[in-house]
Amino acid sequence: MNEMYMQGIGVSDIAEHIGITRSHLNHAFQKELNLSVQKFLIDFRMHKAANLLVSTAMSVKEVSNEVGYHDHLVFSKAFKKKFGMSPKNYRAYADEPEMRKKRPGDLNET
Repeated sequence: MNEMYMQGIGVSDIAEHIGITRSHLNHAFQKELNLSVQKFLIDFRMHKAANLLVSTAMSVKEVSNEVGYHDHLVFSKAFKKKFGMSPKNYRAYADEPEMRKKRPGDLNET
């Protein structure tokens, strides 16, 4: 998953890569993690994006491409849905000294 998420892969691609059916993959995720593969993949990408936004000077468009979203508007909408603010605002929020200690979306928060 760490290598494939940047390529814009979907659930079927993951299932095919590991040699099981999409249905079996979804069932296993629901059983073990209590969430769908699609939700896991979106969350994974969003957390990677949040880290890139605060640790690099990459543009929002570059970050969206880096995490597998080739339409930065779709990425921005998904990011806002996950974290409650746009990628641009997230970066600005993270730049405030008192906020560096705790940002929405930190990997240890979920």
